[in-house]
Amino acid sequence: WTTVGGGQQLQGRQPVRDFLIWMHTQAFDAHPEIKTLVVGDGRAALEADLVGVHTGDFLGLPATAKPVQVPHCMVYELHDDKIAALRAYIPMDLFTQQLR
Repeated sequence: WTTVGGGQQLQGRQPVRDFLIWMHTQAFDAHPEIKTLVVGDGRAALEADLVGVHTGDFLGLPATAKPVQVPHCMVYELHDDKIAALRAYIPMDLFTQQLR
């Protein structure tokens, strides 16, 4: 996992899984609303909005109970039908704007 423009990097299935679960169930009560999914030879791309409510600490901000809707794009590299790399393009400033 690499957050492009944010510098965050995670290695391995379990750390990425733990981060996604934390993001969707602890920092937020949220889910992705999928807009576009494109799958090609060894690659996939997902465009979605993260939609939910801020329920826990995130970016140094305590829970606000404010709604969020943040568009993002995920690009997957696939090898042998498994995710080998994942790049997340997320406008983190939108989280901050919506939570203040």
